[in-house]
Amino acid sequence: MSLNTYDPKAVMPDQWRARLAELMSIRDAVNEANAPLEAELEQANLRAEAARLEAESLAARIDDNRGRIKWFGLKREIRQLVNALQGR
Repeated sequence: MSLNTYDPKAVMPDQWRARLAELMSIRDAVNEANAPLEAELEQANLRAEAARLEAESLAARIDDNRGRIKWFGLKREIRQLVNALQGR
């Protein structure tokens, strides 16, 4: 359900100030209603960033334990020996 009650309408130049005030009032009411949700969103984004940083740290530790580039050499040599033993 939208809180935005805006409906476009043509106005004459002598109505511009009143129309502007009406539109700004609609905008401000929607922004005020959204303020708690925006605060929640900010907290959710902070938690997501913290989780991303934790995941990045864990991935780096896993890579360190594997020896990073040496891990690929290990896997390559295993594949080569398996292929050789299978006659490939």
